[in-house]
Amino acid sequence: MTITANLRYAYNVLATPALRWAVAAGITTRLVQYAISSFFRAPSQWVSLMTRVNQLPGGQTLLNLGPSFVVGFAVLARLLSSGYKPSHATVDAYIRRENAGPGFNKEIDKNCTAVFCSNYPKDAGYDPFCDAYGYVETNQVQIIAIADGCGLGHCSQQVARAMVDGFFASINPFNHQAAVEAKAFVLDAAQSAQKHLEKEHKKNEDKYAGATTTFLGGKIFTALDGKRYFAGVNCGDCKLYHLTNTQFVELTKPARTNTHDSGGRFGPGRDENDKTEYDFSVEVKSGDQLIFMTDGVHDNLDKNPGENEELGAADARKLDTLQRFSKADDLGLQIMRYVFDYTRALFKAGSEGKNMKTLSKEDYPGKLDHMTLLVVKVS
Repeated sequence: MTITANLRYAYNVLATPALRWAVAAGITTRLVQYAISSFFRAPSQWVSLMTRVNQLPGGQTLLNLGPSFVVGFAVLARLLSSGYKPSHATVDAYIRRENAGPGFNKEIDKNCTAVFCSNYPKDAGYDPFCDAYGYVETNQVQIIAIADGCGLGHCSQQVARAMVDGFFASINPFNHQAAVEAKAFVLDAAQSAQKHLEKEHKKNEDKYAGATTTFLGGKIFTALDGKRYFAGVNCGDCKLYHLTNTQFVELTKPARTNTHDSGGRFGPGRDENDKTEYDFSVEVKSGDQLIFMTDGVHDNLDKNPGENEELGAADARKLDTLQRFSKADDLGLQIMRYVFDYTRALFKAGSEGKNMKTLSKEDYPGKLDHMTLLVVKVS
């Protein structure tokens, strides 16, 4: 490690909002102390008490620095314990638009674009929207998560959103020395969210009713060597792609055994087969893009899905489809428009009340699902 790398890492740590607030609070407290002692007559009992403390070993240091440290660390502890509150894809009120099919809903939060919709037929009982996402950016890190509630209904929606909330509440908001350290923290945050879900379920079994959700989350940070990394955790069939130099690379590994299998899940209703979470990391550079998506999006990137074929072949076709968008200015919206156009006939047939089970795959390609896609630009 060079001196420059060490200085950069020290700056990143000291530049955190929490520490800045702590230092500011400490300085303010010291100035108040100085003002009281210099310009005002302190009550006699205060003077007596301070004199006694001053005579004790270390008493002078305690009087000089004690209040500053108390206030500073109190502010620091408060900020660190508050947790992040990510926004959710609460699109239940927006995905139904008159004569417009599923609406494309786009949210931008500095370096994150979220696009989400549903291609389920109108008025067919597929509400509420059961995907969730979260994004928070500080001057040190970018934290991202998506979850896809398994099945339909309010319990699936709630467990997906609770998993995202729990992850953000548990995540370490600082940089890490190395990617291996960051991976451990990220995995621990996801598992802590799972434990919280289990405790809440025991208190009120109707809250989630044993629902489960797939989950993909992580953070972009600067390591001690000065390089930027993404450290993530994945459980289930959400996918993450890395776009750098107009080339897409998938970062998540195949999880499911067939297209009807989620490949792993979090939540109070998961069993031993669902415990498939794993951590991973990759070096990223400023300007790179990370594309997070639920299976409702990426399964519709494959134009030749087969029930019994190797899933690796399907994943290769998805990459080929994505590659055509490598130079798109509005990447997330362009991908989602492509996906919906691919499934438009299926959506229309369902809206007209046709029996979906009798429709041919050739004439009505694609699958119906809730869809969430996040495009995060590395800052």
